[in-house]
Amino acid sequence: GLTLNASFNVAARMLSVAWNKTSPNTDVIAVGLDTSSDRFRLYRHDGAGGTLTLIPTTDDTISIDVNAVHWRPDSSCLTIALDVNSQGPGGEIRTFSFASDDVTLTQNFEIGSSVFDVRWSSDGQYFATGDSANNILVYALDIIDENAPVVFSNLQLILNSNITFKKSI
Repeated sequence: GLTLNASFNVAARMLSVAWNKTSPNTDVIAVGLDTSSDRFRLYRHDGAGGTLTLIPTTDDTISIDVNAVHWRPDSSCLTIALDVNSQGPGGEIRTFSFASDDVTLTQNFEIGSSVFDVRWSSDGQYFATGDSANNILVYALDIIDENAPVVFSNLQLILNSNITFKKSI
């Protein structure tokens, strides 16, 4: 059967949730919201104790709808998709490094359309976004140094009709 283990009222409408095991003993849940002054939040889940605890972030004043959150497969960073960018029309992608509850903004990209979803590839070399202009954008990740900032190059795929994915990206 289904048994509730933990709950936390975030006092806002959730647009996205992403779960990640960041270490053998740590589960972290990222949440994107559409109301409140802090629309990106992280919670530590303790399955044994049945609790969710808010993790303070260095970028806790995002006042733009966070449409999507997704962890890189190696748990080293989290990418969020914003409805609009800080300059007005168009979306924004932000990438945060994550280590031992330390969350740091590492990259910020403004994109021409609102971003509705973001997903990392299984090897962590690429991530794809879906936007309001019907585009799938795939970004290549160049890894030079694991401690260096994340660098992306842009590939744009424009769709003129509906598509169905047989496998996840």
